[in-house]
Amino acid sequence: MRNERGAALLLAVVALAAVGAMVAGAFLAGWLELRGAASARHAIAAFEAAEAGAVEAVAGWSRALGRLPAGTDSVVRRDSSGAVGHVVTVTRLRGSAFFLRSQGWAAGGAGEPLARRMVGIFLRLTPLAVEHGSALALGGPARLADSAVVSGEDAVPAGWSAACGAAAGSVPAVRTSGAAIVVDSGPAPAVVLDTLLGPASFRSFGVRSFAELAAAADLRVSGTVVPAPAAAGGRCTADDPGNWGEPLTGAGSVAPCFDDRPVVYAPGSLVVAGGRGQGILLVGGDLELGGGADFRGVVVVLGRVTSGPGGGRIAGTLLVAGETGATLLGPDIRVAYSSCAVSRAAVAAGTPERLREGAWAELY
Repeated sequence: MRNERGAALLLAVVALAAVGAMVAGAFLAGWLELRGAASARHAIAAFEAAEAGAVEAVAGWSRALGRLPAGTDSVVRRDSSGAVGHVVTVTRLRGSAFFLRSQGWAAGGAGEPLARRMVGIFLRLTPLAVEHGSALALGGPARLADSAVVSGEDAVPAGWSAACGAAAGSVPAVRTSGAAIVVDSGPAPAVVLDTLLGPASFRSFGVRSFAELAAAADLRVSGTVVPAPAAAGGRCTADDPGNWGEPLTGAGSVAPCFDDRPVVYAPGSLVVAGGRGQGILLVGGDLELGGGADFRGVVVVLGRVTSGPGGGRIAGTLLVAGETGATLLGPDIRVAYSSCAVSRAAVAAGTPERLREGAWAELY
């Protein structure tokens, strides 16, 4: 008979090789699946970090972004703690439009990057809802020197043509809730009785209240102030309490502060004894204007407004609740309506909202 010794060993070796190949294939498939799952987990963590950064940046929006020149950007948020992190950059487009980019990442134990994702959001600032149907809105009595003190003719401030365009027309010079208005000489200005004008008109601005706006004010002041724009190194020093922006243009102006339109809050009575500024001025007590003070934007006073030596000028709109007595505007006070000054101030203090369509995109 033919010798067949060793055949069983050969078959066993072949069987072991086949089983080993199957085990190796299963192990490789499992390893690849594990790697894929880990990569997907890291990618999801990076994406969630990017989304979190975008949401937090919108929730903590800084009005300083409204001062960015068109086409420039700013890093507004950075978080690299733990195994995930994000960095958020906001770019000013045109007008009140912005583009927010949030890059999130997931890192390993040694800090090595494992995954990165970026999302983008188009935003637009919704202006503060300021009631400006007149140059002067009164919740209490007032005494005016003459009709020239208040003008409802819409005027574009000098040097603002490029930012404003044409004037919109005219509005009533004065709106009142029914309190008495006395004019010392000459005919009375155009006065409209507005039954909808009440306490809420001076304390509520759409979705934001006077208290909320005051709590988030850019600057807090008190006593007697003489605001003046200031810049250093070609940049406006926006954190200076005496810097209320630059309403002037041309020679002698501080150009870097032209787009600085802060919200200024005085918790008590305030005396503005000269100087110039723009934006939104909130006064919890009385306001005295003197020294030729020049302010452009929105002024809301819960107390009353009086004239100081030299008087002053407000271009925009003035809302006076009159909670502490009658407003007294002398012959050296001028309140002139300007829809552009109101609009620029309201946009600077606005809140960001996503565009209704196509606002969000995953960039990578």
